[in-house]
Amino acid sequence: MTRHDEIRARLETFFAALGARDVDAAMACYAPGARLEVVAPGPFGGEHVASREGLQAFFRTISEIRFEILGLIVDGNRVAVEVKSTGRLANGKPYQNRYHDYFELADGRITVFREYPTFPTPA
Repeated sequence: MTRHDEIRARLETFFAALGARDVDAAMACYAPGARLEVVAPGPFGGEHVASREGLQAFFRTISEIRFEILGLIVDGNRVAVEVKSTGRLANGKPYQNRYHDYFELADGRITVFREYPTFPTPA
């Protein structure tokens, strides 16, 4: 398995945990003290420390979500990813979005996750 394949598999595990709304599995993908930044306005915008509480708050806004990695570029421990999501909000409305995400990893765990979402569009 190449380094690229290994990193892709780790990020697919992370996105699958988010899609499964599995706080424990998602937190296991983060290194202690990992930083999360959503570069957009709104309740999740800004920089945070990755936390169970933050994930639980996110999961309260959606009833289902699926992420698909469309592309991935690896440069050492830095990773750029294009991601598509589809799902349903907690209010039942369809949801879809595309993102450019930036990750830094150490020892196979996420130390930095920066999300650049587009504006959601109707599914």
